[in-house]
Amino acid sequence: MWIYKNYGKAFCCEDDNTHKSKRFEWANLSGKYKRDRSDWKMLCTICHSKLDDKSGKMKLIRENQELEKWLRKYYLGKSTKIPYATLKRQRWLERKVD
Repeated sequence: MWIYKNYGKAFCCEDDNTHKSKRFEWANLSGKYKRDRSDWKMLCTICHSKLDDKSGKMKLIRENQELEKWLRKYYLGKSTKIPYATLKRQRWLERKVD
């Protein structure tokens, strides 16, 4: 990651210096991941998740997770199984008519 290589590990929360956390992260502000220090901020994990919620990133992530879960349930789970009603209809359509 460019920011980590150039500025090192995040070591404090720039939003609130009173936060005492064991883990700090670099947060991107614009969503464009520019190679500019002003586009990045050191934050604790709590402030970083709040920032992502404000920008709508977490909402998109949750929507994508729900969509993926739905696709797995309805398409991947049923791809090898054919419902009985479908089989019955296929047999009726394929029957020989005299």
